[in-house]
Amino acid sequence: MPEAPVDVDALLVCRGFGHIDNGVSRFAGVLCEGLRRHGVRTRVLTDRPIASEHGWRVRPLELRGLRNLNWLAFSRAAGRSLAERAPTGPVVFCDAKDALLASGGGFEKILVQHDHLAADACWRVKHYRVVYPFDWPIRIAYYQLNRVLERRALRAADRVVAVTHDLRARLIASYGLDADRCSVIYTGLEDPATIPARPPTAPGEPARLLFVGTNFQGKGLHRLLRDLAQCRSPWQLRVVGQDSKRGRFVALGRELGIEERIAFLGFCSGEEVADQYAWADAFLFASLTDSFGLTILEAVSRGVPVVARDRPGVREIREHLPNAPLTVYRDAVELERAVQSLPDTARTPQRLAGTPFAAEAMVECYRRLITGAIE
Repeated sequence: MPEAPVDVDALLVCRGFGHIDNGVSRFAGVLCEGLRRHGVRTRVLTDRPIASEHGWRVRPLELRGLRNLNWLAFSRAAGRSLAERAPTGPVVFCDAKDALLASGGGFEKILVQHDHLAADACWRVKHYRVVYPFDWPIRIAYYQLNRVLERRALRAADRVVAVTHDLRARLIASYGLDADRCSVIYTGLEDPATIPARPPTAPGEPARLLFVGTNFQGKGLHRLLRDLAQCRSPWQLRVVGQDSKRGRFVALGRELGIEERIAFLGFCSGEEVADQYAWADAFLFASLTDSFGLTILEAVSRGVPVVARDRPGVREIREHLPNAPLTVYRDAVELERAVQSLPDTARTPQRLAGTPFAAEAMVECYRRLITGAIE
């Protein structure tokens, strides 16, 4: 049963609230539901349809042909709406980008930062050509602009929440944030209520590998395909998620001679994604940009072995979940070794309840932050 209401109103600002293929919107959904369950009167400001009793919708100008800048349009529209409504309680920007043009005050601002892309932005062409080979010149300008706006917004915030300790350290070092105003709260998930049965594996069948995500470049799919092309052991890969540059990755697979071993499935519903996890022998996490890995938690909570590129956020997950089936790799040789050594045993789901990555643990931390219990 929901707890008795507490004497505080919270407003969550989230572009795309309700989307299941976006990590930030999924985080916002879990947080919103959890806060309400704990008695915090919570509404949402978003650009998607929402019932009037649950929040408000803004309609930002759509920048056709400039999709990467639509978050600026939403931020501006959200800022105007906040100025008109003059909220009396804390406002949680579920993605700090949503606050970049939301100037003004009169209410407590809590900004949640999910990545270090702008904080680490540089002018090194080689860096961008590695991470974003298909549009690196645009990305240089994009992240330099983002860095200027992000620094201003984060320094003006009352509280900043980083999703890992590594990210917190980067934000403090890059933007000169007050360490006392910068907290760490891990993004949490509920343990799956049901786990689909695993389809039978035929003798000699190639290893079933799964990739889940949008923004294929940032998620490192191009690097992953090049690494897999060097693997001598048989494998097959399914890619779940949408990306406007999908054709570039299909062409890359053809260039590497592995096109027939890759299936691009596009958008999948929640149930369909669960079926893909059940199908997979391993989930591959190759992100070059994520500070955290929500899909890693999804996979291990279903007992799916994870092979992840060695990143600080991945190490933090492994530190708190030492028994999870999680292996890190640094290059194609280590990736092949990990794929070859996948366990051929019954799966044991890693329970998130009782760990820092449980949805309940995350919600409780935000509840305390919003109600002033964290000084």
